[in-house]
Amino acid sequence: MSNAANELDMDNTSPHSENVQASEGSPIRLAILAMHPVPYHSTLYRSICDAPAFEGKVIYLDTMGLKGIYEKEFGTKIEWDIPLLEGFDHEFVPNHARNNESGAFSRFNPGLPAVLKRGQFDAILIQGYSIVSFWIALFSARRLGIKVIWRGEVTLKPSDASSGLRRQVRDAVVRAFLRRCDAVMYTCAGNKDFLTHQGVRGEALYPFLCAVDNDRLRAEHKKNALQSAQIRQELGIPDGNIVVLFCGRLTPRKRPFDVLEAIRKTGSSGLSFVIMGDGPLRQELLDSASNHNIHTVFLGFMNQSKISRYYTIADIFCLPSEYDPSPKALNEAMNFLLVPIVSETIGTARDLVVNGDTGFQVPLGDTDAIAARIAELRGDAGMRQRMAERALERVAHFSFASNVAGLEAACRAALKGHTTPSRSANAR
Repeated sequence: MSNAANELDMDNTSPHSENVQASEGSPIRLAILAMHPVPYHSTLYRSICDAPAFEGKVIYLDTMGLKGIYEKEFGTKIEWDIPLLEGFDHEFVPNHARNNESGAFSRFNPGLPAVLKRGQFDAILIQGYSIVSFWIALFSARRLGIKVIWRGEVTLKPSDASSGLRRQVRDAVVRAFLRRCDAVMYTCAGNKDFLTHQGVRGEALYPFLCAVDNDRLRAEHKKNALQSAQIRQELGIPDGNIVVLFCGRLTPRKRPFDVLEAIRKTGSSGLSFVIMGDGPLRQELLDSASNHNIHTVFLGFMNQSKISRYYTIADIFCLPSEYDPSPKALNEAMNFLLVPIVSETIGTARDLVVNGDTGFQVPLGDTDAIAARIAELRGDAGMRQRMAERALERVAHFSFASNVAGLEAACRAALKGHTTPSRSANAR
């Protein structure tokens, strides 16, 4: 395996992680600042708060999600069907924003300083920079002597190579925020590139790698595998067909038509295209599939308790997104023994997808390359099995347990004053 392909070495993801043990010192009183309850984060927060190294509390800036969210891109109201707040201490700070859906002022929580002061926290994890309340938290924490740990999932876009005014303003804002942090964490190779572009020294970065609940997903795979043939029959998938799964919003950014076109070029015989997701391109995508006689199963949006059924019956996972910093669907698919084909622009592609080993990376928009990989996998069952098993091994390293270890390392170093995230002058 080449060094280029193996961008992040999971046995040594940070020069700092092996120097700090959970038994060192007393538990860290940690505030975790969160926009609002999200299924993917709930288990992560439980993992952090359950760890001996932390006395954690999640501070939510809005109640969005507890009673359902109207998702514009999906075109439907989403009501999560798994517990969002069980198993960890949490508090909601009143949000005084007029519009809580988007924008810098979507979270305006003037009560945040009082909450941080009352909590007597040692450190705070801030997960972004683009909303007002993140800045309120940043300056409040610094005034109170609380160490600031930062993480985010943003990656560089092709447009970042330009020198546009908007990019320059964005960069100035990001750098001003990061200069005032005591430790900075990266979520993937693409995110690490973004942070070094913003002036953060590579040796000062700590790992908080994109992860999902691997243990739960693998248990569900094992359970649903017994019903795989039945599920395929229910969906009308012919016996012996190779299932290519697309999971995500049906929007131009996700480029679902690239998958459809690749299947057309491959020759759709022996293939079924399963779409798990919804969005504005739905009808156009289904009409095109019908016109090209591609066997397609449209599942629509699937809630958390149901997605495992449909990952279980697939063979290939295809996500050719234009911009996708850390798609959790990629981690999920690899836990279900799917072979991924992803665009090189995906933030976690270099971390999870090693070409010819755990899957395939393809150039953005190259449907010929996608078609070639699908054809190769369709014709070689041994290759599919071998790569699926390697994918399963690879994704195991991207876990909540490793996130907890990386977060502890960052906090301990910040508390000792051993971190210097930015090349710029320290804002203290």
